[in-house]
Amino acid sequence: MAWRITCRELGGVGLACTDLLSPQGLLISQETSHRIAMTNELDRPVCMQLYGSDPEILAKGAQWCVDNGAQVVDINMGCPVDKITKKDGGSKLMCDVDRTFDMFEQVRAAMPGHVPLTAKMRLGWDHQAKLDDVASTLAVGLCERGAAMITVHGRTTKQKFKGACDLDGIKRVADSIRAHNPSIPVIGNGDIKSADDVIAMMHHTGCAGVMIGRGSFANPWLFRYAWALQQRVIDKGIDPGDADAVGAINLNDIHPSEDEKLDMLLGFFDRMIEYRDSHHARHVFRQKANMLAKQINDGHCRPLKNALREATSDDELRNAIEHWRIHGDN
Repeated sequence: MAWRITCRELGGVGLACTDLLSPQGLLISQETSHRIAMTNELDRPVCMQLYGSDPEILAKGAQWCVDNGAQVVDINMGCPVDKITKKDGGSKLMCDVDRTFDMFEQVRAAMPGHVPLTAKMRLGWDHQAKLDDVASTLAVGLCERGAAMITVHGRTTKQKFKGACDLDGIKRVADSIRAHNPSIPVIGNGDIKSADDVIAMMHHTGCAGVMIGRGSFANPWLFRYAWALQQRVIDKGIDPGDADAVGAINLNDIHPSEDEKLDMLLGFFDRMIEYRDSHHARHVFRQKANMLAKQINDGHCRPLKNALREATSDDELRNAIEHWRIHGDN
C-alpha cells in the first residue's frame, strides 16, 4: 500500500491496484495476503486483484475485497509466473476460455451489482495463441458476461517480460471489444517508461487508458507527467501521432525539485515502516536502490545509492538521505 499512496500523492493516478491477492489467503486471514490488501482513504479508488481458478473461492474472495474497501475487483488472467500458472491461475486461464467464462460468470453473480468486475490478460499463452487472437475471444466473451473493463499486457506468457510490448496486439483486442461493446474501456499495459510512451500507446492502440507498473519505481512522477502531457496535447490541438510534436511539449513546470525527490524517498520509507516494518523497508531500499534513486541528480548519485543499500538501521538510512540533501556528491 505504501507505494500506491506515495504515487497517488505525487499526482495523476486515476485508479490504484493491489498486487496479486490469493483469495484463499484472504479468507483464512493469512498475514501476507491481508498485508498486500491493506488500504485506506488515500488509496481510493482502489482495485483489488485476485488470482486463482476455483469459481467458489474466487467468488468468496471477491466479496471479501468488497467488504474490505475495494471499489473495483479484478481477476488476473495475465500473470506469467510459474508458481501462479502451475496452480491454473494467471495467464493459464487463457488456455481454457470456456472454463474461464464459466468461472467469471459465477464470480460476477456472487458480487454486488454496483461493484465493477474487471480482468487483466496477456495476448495469449504463446505466439500461436497470439496469432489465433485468443485474447480478443476471451476479452469479448468476458465483456458479454459483465466485465466492466479489460486490461491487456502486450506480451505472451512465454515471453514473460522479454522482448517488446506488442502494440498491434493490444490494438486488435481494443478493436474487437469496440466492435461488440463500445462502452467498455480497454487499458493498455507494458513498457511504459515515459509520458511519451503513454501517448504513443493510447494513439496506436486506441485504448482508453494505460496501466503503469514497473516503470513507476524508477519514476514515481510518471503518472503526473503522463496526465499533464495528455492535457497539453489536447489543449494545444497537437496530433498525438506526431511523436516529434508531442516530445517537444515542455513539462519543466511540473518537474519535482531535488528536495521533493528526497522527500519522496523519506515518505516512502516511513510509510513502509508504518504499514509493514523497518526490516522490510530497508530490504526494499537495498533491493531497489538503483531504481528509487534514478531521478535524483539525473541518476548521478552513486554514494547515495550505496548508502541506501548499506544502511543497517532506520536512522542510518534517513541520515544518508539528509546528508545527500546537504552535501550532494561532496
